[in-house]
Amino acid sequence: MNPRALAGPLVPREAWEARAEGVFRGAIALAHPDGLWVTILRSREDMEPRGIWPGPEAFDALAGLVVPGRPVVFSGEADPFLAAPGGTLRTGPLESWDPRPELADAVAAFREAGPSAPSAAAELMRAALATDGYTEGLHGEGPFGRRFAELRKEPGFPCNLAGFGPGTTPAGDDFLAGWCLGGILRGEGESVLLRFAGIDGSRTTVPGRTLLAGAARGLFPAYLVRLASALAAAVSGGAGPAREGDRDGPDARGRREDILASAARAAFSHGASSGRDAMLGLMEGVGG
Repeated sequence: MNPRALAGPLVPREAWEARAEGVFRGAIALAHPDGLWVTILRSREDMEPRGIWPGPEAFDALAGLVVPGRPVVFSGEADPFLAAPGGTLRTGPLESWDPRPELADAVAAFREAGPSAPSAAAELMRAALATDGYTEGLHGEGPFGRRFAELRKEPGFPCNLAGFGPGTTPAGDDFLAGWCLGGILRGEGESVLLRFAGIDGSRTTVPGRTLLAGAARGLFPAYLVRLASALAAAVSGGAGPAREGDRDGPDARGRREDILASAARAAFSHGASSGRDAMLGLMEGVGG
């Protein structure tokens, strides 16, 4: 039993049964009857709005029970357990994981940085992406990159990117999530989320719809929220104790740059290109 199991704010809390879509090294994907995925995660660092984290040992035990294509049953929040054809795993009480308070702090820090924050943040994202040297998909000059350049000239950009590009979660959806996050960070969340309301989710995959459903409510995967927090700290000069004494001395700046670089590296490792595509969207969204 893991007394500190977590569930994201969009995980249905009532009892349900979902087909197992796949068992991967760090995740078990379940197709919930509401048309979106619920994902069981091995690492707490990978939490997402439709994610459940039972702890690494519990995840490994469940992964050994789940059969792709067969159902997994969630008992409901009152006495939570997950049952698969091979047996039952009790998760213990589910604590709520919600990234919005951390994101709200990042928005406040970004606002504190003043009118230069959007351009400074966009430049930091551009520099981070340049260190990776990735030149495929949206980032390159191949067919996806050329079509991306065409789509960005259309009046519906960026919402016309839903379902566009390679990946289980299409690259266009990752870009959109990052773009939405950038707009929220810049303080224009209300107008950005209003535009998101018009996205046609039927154009994309189930995992793409799941990502966009969270973004439309201001909810993002943990790795993107950490990146937004690091970016806000980098442009604002940090907060609290980090700004005492030598408020923006080389040591403080160096720590903030290291944190941002670490968050960027974590994003690069997220999916085949999902993190990079989301960073590209964040760069454009935060820059305005």
